[in-house]
Amino acid sequence: MKLLTAEQMREVDRITIEDVGLPGIVLMENAAAGCVSVIYERHPRAIEAGVCVVCGTGNNGGDGFAIARHLWNTGYDVEIFLIGSASKVKGDAKINHDVCEKIGVPIMEVTGEEEMEILVQELDSAGLIVDALFGTGLTRDVEGTHRQVIEAINEAGTPVFAVDLPSGMHSDSGRPLGVCVYADTTGTLAMPKIGLYTHPGYLYTGQLYSIDISIPEFVIADIEARVFLTEGREIAEHFAPREISGHKGTYGHVLVVGGKVGTTGAPAMSSEAVLRSGAGLCSLAVPEGIHPYMVQKLNEVMPHPLPEAKDGGLGPEAVAKTLELLEGKTVLALGPGMGTSEAARKFMAELLPKVEVPMVIDADGLNNLADQLEVLRQCKSHVVLTPHPGEMSRLTGLPTPDVMGNRLAVASDFARKWGVTVVLKGARSVIASPEGEAWINPTGNPGMATAGTGDVLTGVVAGFLAQTDRAVGAVVAAVYVHGLAGDIAAETKGERGLIAGDLLDKLAEAVKEMEDEARPWEEAFGDAYDDDWDEDGEEDDEDDEDDDDDDGDDR
Repeated sequence: MKLLTAEQMREVDRITIEDVGLPGIVLMENAAAGCVSVIYERHPRAIEAGVCVVCGTGNNGGDGFAIARHLWNTGYDVEIFLIGSASKVKGDAKINHDVCEKIGVPIMEVTGEEEMEILVQELDSAGLIVDALFGTGLTRDVEGTHRQVIEAINEAGTPVFAVDLPSGMHSDSGRPLGVCVYADTTGTLAMPKIGLYTHPGYLYTGQLYSIDISIPEFVIADIEARVFLTEGREIAEHFAPREISGHKGTYGHVLVVGGKVGTTGAPAMSSEAVLRSGAGLCSLAVPEGIHPYMVQKLNEVMPHPLPEAKDGGLGPEAVAKTLELLEGKTVLALGPGMGTSEAARKFMAELLPKVEVPMVIDADGLNNLADQLEVLRQCKSHVVLTPHPGEMSRLTGLPTPDVMGNRLAVASDFARKWGVTVVLKGARSVIASPEGEAWINPTGNPGMATAGTGDVLTGVVAGFLAQTDRAVGAVVAAVYVHGLAGDIAAETKGERGLIAGDLLDKLAEAVKEMEDEARPWEEAFGDAYDDDWDEDGEEDDEDDEDDDDDDGDDR
């Protein structure tokens, strides 16, 4: 699903109003009617106790005036608080302001401390607050009276419906501009905005609804969005039924490289995740000192020993053997449990330019790469990096809070600069392609913030890459399925007790859920599904008679 920037949304409005000829006042009326419909659905009891509509002086405030009018005309107790002077309200917003004034809706201009005190009292006593203060145009920190108002809304403890997006949110990044309304429900107008879905914006959004305001479909279609929300139906191509003649070689052979003494679990989980994701074969290469443990630990995975460095990890002496093991393989997954050392740095620097298959680099593979990123420019095939924010900080040199505060931009900038696909893990993981497109992943939960879940993701990404030549699409699908497995596991395990092994156990179930979504019952069975037999195995004569009808519906 497309997610739009504030600039793109302004262009959508401009085309609709100027080129199509649909007046802005009509769009505003449609927005108000759609918001009121959602309010009736989500807050039917709350509005009985009265509605406090907080309006700014721009078009977002105009939407608020129109919403107030609809509720007032239906008989609800409504009061409008205009933050600023009515003399600043222009255009379509002024039309709706003046109508409210003429039909008797109470309007108070909040320009000083006396009005602010009254507003605070009304916010506390209202059944519902409608936040129509700021829209997508806000780009600087909220200060002064407006900041006081947002703080008062958040302190009131009253349910909040936000128009378009919670006031104070940066539309493109989702970060609060000094302060942001915490909404219970948000009705976003025409198309979803990026900030509503990325971290931390979604934390302020509450239940999100898209409001149809009659923007023509072709206008939206012509907008070249660069950011998307991953949806199950959009990745269905990766879960099409398999060919009946397929064999294990058909679905790829992944080589996982990593591990050292004390970190055998990471490469083991990555390897098992490869197979749970549908890859046909998985080999695991580890330092020879831990190879015997892997032989005992793993059944379906094929372990191989590598020459080890003095610290028991991997060093440049393992490069030749790794390249030998890569012959005939489809994907390389590098880094789980590797550890950090000078020897490991040299291993990475010597190995990467010689690899000719797609690579997934994670964990200490990233840390060993951080101060020698130029190696990425020497890679011959697609590279996927899967950092968490701390690892992204080491890769970029940015403080971790700066990474967290602008995840989409940080991931996208790095992906373009170095020509790699980046999966910036965490709440609402971001997948950024080297071509400048990005996806926000909606699956997953806080229970996945535990040791080993990233190692499982490494295996899932590698497993998906092994089965297709659509590299970026495979990564997007893999991140979605990994989060879905975590959601399925949390249904029975809860979030606090969730461990990485639970995700591993639920991967097959997550993949099956996607397969079921991708192929309906009849398609799954193809010609083998005989619609002429009922569920008891008896021939259904009535269907035969229907098939003889000359209605063009013969199967």
